Amino acid sequence: LICYYLAGWPGSCHDNHIHHNSGGLVTSVDTFSQSPRYVLGDSAFEASDSMIPAFKKLNGCTLPHKCKVFNASLS
Repeated sequence: LICYYLAGWPGSCHDNHIHHNSGGLVTSVDTFSQSPRYVLGDSAFEASDSMIPAFKKLNGCTLPHKCKVFNASLS
């Protein structure tokens, strides 16, 4: 189900920049239904009240198993 669509940004723009400047989606993600809704994003996004990004693996570190499971489910 597509609840929101945004086009017109050049491909060189960072996804997180577009997300923060998308107005309608950022400010009204819960208006699409009565239950809370979230946007799932890749690890380039910043976490917020409405955005749930994948966990980032830092250089020289390993992700905990539960984070790997979440990322696999997200993908």
